[in-house]
Amino acid sequence: MLAGTEYLPLKVSSPELAFQRLASALVDHAGERGFRLWPGLPDCAKEFQFLHLPEALMCPKCKHVDVHVAVCLLCGEWVCVECGATIPPDAKVQ
Repeated sequence: MLAGTEYLPLKVSSPELAFQRLASALVDHAGERGFRLWPGLPDCAKEFQFLHLPEALMCPKCKHVDVHVAVCLLCGEWVCVECGATIPPDAKVQ
């Protein structure tokens, strides 16, 4: 019944690596099928993490306002979850 099913070992004491690997696998899977999660997501952002901020930021490109950004774990850039543009940390909503 489970033939062909993949699994991901998860350590309860340290789940971060497993979740990063899962996120990367999902991005790869979507890319293989021609589906991009964010239109402008940088190529280096295959490894990313969502970050909840205490204050809302405004994307300089699409003007989307949110308290969530995607952080590229490779380059450290903050990325708009709507359009994929880089958001500077000082783009706080007044």
